[in-house]
Amino acid sequence: MKKSEMIELPFLLLDYLRKNTDDEHFVTMPQIQKHLDDSENSFDRRTIYRAIHVLNEHGYTIHFTKNRGYWLENRFSPAEIYYLRNLTERSGALSETETKILSDKLSSLISETNNKILPAPVKNTVKTDNTQVLETMDCLLKAIARRNYVSFLYYDITITKKKSYRRQREKYKLVPYALLSNRGRFYCIMYAKEHQRFLNFRIDKMEDVSVLAEQEDPVYFSLDDYIRSSFDMYHGDPQTITAEFDNSLSNYVFDQFGRDILISEVNETHFTASIQTSLTPTLVSWIIQFYDKIRIIHPQDLIDNLLNIAGSINNTYQK
Repeated sequence: MKKSEMIELPFLLLDYLRKNTDDEHFVTMPQIQKHLDDSENSFDRRTIYRAIHVLNEHGYTIHFTKNRGYWLENRFSPAEIYYLRNLTERSGALSETETKILSDKLSSLISETNNKILPAPVKNTVKTDNTQVLETMDCLLKAIARRNYVSFLYYDITITKKKSYRRQREKYKLVPYALLSNRGRFYCIMYAKEHQRFLNFRIDKMEDVSVLAEQEDPVYFSLDDYIRSSFDMYHGDPQTITAEFDNSLSNYVFDQFGRDILISEVNETHFTASIQTSLTPTLVSWIIQFYDKIRIIHPQDLIDNLLNIAGSINNTYQK
């Protein structure tokens, strides 16, 4: 037997076992030999046993069940692959092309039988047209690790569905500090030295990204603090907001702000809580969606903003 065939055998065996076996589906030694013979090789039992031993030594667990046969213990369960595939397929941050490539890679990690029990994807997500999101994320992750500058174009989509590049198509040159996902989109938090502040950029709106050799000394950055001073990726100076919430909103409040918020009063119908967040348009929208089930107590600026919005809506429909 050629040395190249001996080297190739564990890979052929691993591919066969991954596609055809799991804890409910087994293959016998004659089936393994027949498959390997079909792939224009001929391997005896002793050689196959050695290949199984090599795979077990390198982190793959191949089981043998008496009177049934061999099976590969997959590193992912069907539920785990479904969860990861579902996140991929429902993410608007990826294009259809990148979604298909990533979903296929995930599916290849479990047997074909287990793949058949996974529900078909529900294609109700608006996908980006940018087919280089994952490539861009690779660049950004490397730059974050090394504190390199990156240059890139950034665009918006106009009413005519065309790209409109910011800064008259002049490239940004900033230092990335973190990647963050929010509502199915991915963002990069970057430091603008000239403004001495951090800014958010949606990764699927970045184009022509390059990692530069130039580096920057790091400034203090806490992702936890940054998230606490943001609301749906709108960033501002954090403030303490005190509000009275209907008891039916407890799940919504905890899901949005966490369970460590300060609750000062509880009765049969309402609870009063203080929250640290920034006053942003998305916070106002979040409050308005609950109508009369939230009453802001402090700060007055937020109360005035809500009253102005209510007055504007009233005037619009009075007309």
